Amino acid sequence: MKHHPDPFKKESRTEHCIQQLRQIFTFCPVDKTTHNLGYVCKQYYQYVESTELGTKAYADVTDKTIDEILMYHQKWNKQHKYSHYNTLFYSYPIPKMNKLPELRWRFLAGVSNGDQQQKTPLPTDIRGIYNREPHQAMCSTTPASIYLSQQLQLVMKILQRKDNELYTKTGIRRCWFIRNLDDVFGEIKRKQQFLKNKYPRTYDFTNMYTGLEHERIKKNVQEAIREAKEYAAELFSRDTRNNYRIDYDLNDMSKLMEHVNFIVDNTYFYTKTGILKQQKIGLPMGTNSAPEIANLTCYVDERDFMDGLINSGHTDEAKEHADNFRLIDDVLGWGIEPP
Repeated sequence: MKHHPDPFKKESRTEHCIQQLRQIFTFCPVDKTTHNLGYVCKQYYQYVESTELGTKAYADVTDKTIDEILMYHQKWNKQHKYSHYNTLFYSYPIPKMNKLPELRWRFLAGVSNGDQQQKTPLPTDIRGIYNREPHQAMCSTTPASIYLSQQLQLVMKILQRKDNELYTKTGIRRCWFIRNLDDVFGEIKRKQQFLKNKYPRTYDFTNMYTGLEHERIKKNVQEAIREAKEYAAELFSRDTRNNYRIDYDLNDMSKLMEHVNFIVDNTYFYTKTGILKQQKIGLPMGTNSAPEIANLTCYVDERDFMDGLINSGHTDEAKEHADNFRLIDDVLGWGIEPP
């Protein structure tokens, strides 16, 4: 061991070598490979990031400063009794190596705020490392996004309950999203005799988050909330045994849409070089409510597709889609291609 110095000691050359690597490479996570890091040429990494921010999905902000934006966010957070964190997102890409030989990138929203950093335990403090609380990065829109995520999960739960009732009666599903993979495994196990002669196929959206238009997001999410509330009222009226509605914890429409509009319209990215961008198309992966917003946006389109089949008398075709499942941007179909 005396020939192998402790790499955590300052006198070892480890730190110097790491600093040399950081001058040439960017260390970043690799998509779908938990706890693995990729080494990417720093100049190429910066080129990929700047190319993405140069697309039509992002607009240069010239009519306001970062301080003015944060002041507005602070006022909004104070009005809704949220804590305020005086910082904005930054954008960073991670490579999608599972698409090789074609290299693709996933763009995420990150937060850098030194005032929230926990005291890092010493490398030799095993107990301190083990007991360290997970760090949750916060920016000026995070508290509102966390609340909206929780509320939209209730909407999704109600819509799934409504769809399960329809499926039991008719064998037709209008709701394809799932909230966890166990739901899919349980359904496949329950219907394995029926599905054994069908061929499963998987599909994914190439740019689901970044391709959703803002007006479509607002319109569809509002429609999904309206449908959930109407079903909750209907269920309460026909079941006199219930003492409360299933949407008891769901806020009113205006409050929820106020949060949706705030999150969708206030996605700003600030770069080290001082460039300020606003996302005009799509949602950033990394904000808490993005999965629920994207799910409900797609839900309304899928629901309308199924209603079109039903209303036109194509019920047999509608039933063929009963085994479609979608986990955010990944779709599983059995014997029929989703629309």
